[in-house]
Amino acid sequence: MPSENEEPENEEPENEQLLRAQDAFARGDYAEVRRLTDALTEHEDPEIARLALALRRRTQVDPAQIGVLVLCLLFFGWVTWKYVLS
Repeated sequence: MPSENEEPENEEPENEQLLRAQDAFARGDYAEVRRLTDALTEHEDPEIARLALALRRRTQVDPAQIGVLVLCLLFFGWVTWKYVLS
């Protein structure tokens, strides 16, 4: 029986690789997050696989960001063509 000062031990051990991926995410090392979560997305525990996939999705490029970048480049090209090259 554990004493009052001791914390009860978890019956289920946490996945070290998932913890390292979460730590890398907190540090901003997204390449490390992607590397660590590659294998975890196929983990036999569906909860760990789900958490790894959710963490990996947070490091992906936002499609809206790509759209804004393309629109800015098109606008820059139009301004250059209209006012510099004409």
